Amino acid sequence: MKHLTLEEMTAFISFQSLDGDSIKLAAKVNGHICRCKECRDKLRAFQTVSEGLSDMLRSGNENVAVLHENKDAAAMQGGEKKTEEKIPLSRKR
Repeated sequence: MKHLTLEEMTAFISFQSLDGDSIKLAAKVNGHICRCKECRDKLRAFQTVSEGLSDMLRSGNENVAVLHENKDAAAMQGGEKKTEEKIPLSRKR
């Protein structure tokens, strides 16, 4: 069985309007995920991520706190140290 591509899944979850191509893709994706648990699970995960990103952008939050390892501090202290860094989000769509 040929699995859905990332491009097909991305197009499916980001439909803005229905036209002939999007209807054909919707039929293909829906037909496939009815039979393929692997693609159904991947699509569900992509939808969750997409919805989370959309919610975050709609919330108006200009920065996202990102945890990362500060390896120099961890090496000096003999352990892991996590710090927060604010990363501005682009407002372009």
